[in-house]
Amino acid sequence: MNDELWLKAARVMAGCPVNINFREPIIADFDGMAYYINGQANIDIRPGFDDETNLKLLCHEAAHFRLGTASIEGPGQKSGSQKLTDRDKYLRKVHPVTREQETGADRLSSVWVDYAKRHYIEYTGESMLERELKALAGYVSSSIMDRVYSIASMTGMKAAKQFLEIEDWKRAQLKKEK
Repeated sequence: MNDELWLKAARVMAGCPVNINFREPIIADFDGMAYYINGQANIDIRPGFDDETNLKLLCHEAAHFRLGTASIEGPGQKSGSQKLTDRDKYLRKVHPVTREQETGADRLSSVWVDYAKRHYIEYTGESMLERELKALAGYVSSSIMDRVYSIASMTGMKAAKQFLEIEDWKRAQLKKEK
């Protein structure tokens, strides 16, 4: 796995430098979590998923940073239990996750996953995942991500996907001119 590529894609999507940890999230029943510790952005992704699920989780958790819904000053290590512990219940009170926040992250991440699936063919790599990460890290700039988020929040995901299609067309025109 190319850690640098994961970090670059996450940084572009999140709009900030971010650490990615493939470990149990700090709240036991989560598959992924976006949070800050000492001002540093972190994403935890539960190990054991396939590449496609890992990509979707990365996009979803990065969307929380872009949307401003990542947990602030999350705790350090979590307990080893898979059950919802008293500590986890406390964390949920301190860092509540609303349906609206999760829906927003789902919507924005679906635009990014769709983009990666449409553009991976433009990149070389050992695996489909590597090519999709390159697509996310390569072409999509933070300013475009900001515009996608603005369009999505004002008019919905369909408009955001249409915006990306227009950006694709512009890029194709620039390639033709060269």
